[in-house]
Amino acid sequence: MTSKRYGCSEPLTVTSTSTSSRWHLLTGMRPSEYRALRWQDVDFERRVIHIRRGVWQKRRHEFLFGPAKSDGSERPVVVTELELTALQAQRERQEAQRRQAGTAWAGLGLVFTEADGTPLDEGRIRRTFIRLVRELGISHHRVYDLRHTMATLMLANGENPKVVQERLGHASVSLTLDTYSSVLPTIHAQAADRLASRFVGRRVGTAEKQERDGGSLNLY
Repeated sequence: MTSKRYGCSEPLTVTSTSTSSRWHLLTGMRPSEYRALRWQDVDFERRVIHIRRGVWQKRRHEFLFGPAKSDGSERPVVVTELELTALQAQRERQEAQRRQAGTAWAGLGLVFTEADGTPLDEGRIRRTFIRLVRELGISHHRVYDLRHTMATLMLANGENPKVVQERLGHASVSLTLDTYSSVLPTIHAQAADRLASRFVGRRVGTAEKQERDGGSLNLY
């Protein structure tokens, strides 16, 4: 691991925090992972990002880059056009920031940065995220909870737990199932309904409800 100090005088913008938070929700990446993501890790043609490392903040302007959390944490994550469009917009904003910063630009090749190219400050990410959540009238949540939300929604919608495990970078599928055990009754109900649908020739139970609701299971 390598540690280095960076200075930053520019405030973290709502736009940059919103983009990274949305990315966090759609990909399930850990904060340490998306803060360390580099442009070279993004394959726009194949719609894949490669998670290879993380960054941890020791002090306000001191960051430690190193390998991902565990062996399973180094992984490819398939993304959609929604994420790619957000990344293209982020790159355009970042290019404008780079020109404005001039020689002060850190040049680390990171996707999500402060206004001078340094890693996002986790304290300011947290404070800005809390403000955004309050403005939306949502009860208190941590930034990390976006990762849990993605996993819960995928499992509740009947996604294969192995796919969710690989997307999260968990060491084993048993860890994923233990962590999200509250969703298991829904998974079992969906599996039973799908089996019954095979025999009666039509969708039943949760499968029927998903079709009626346009293909998505309403959890709330």
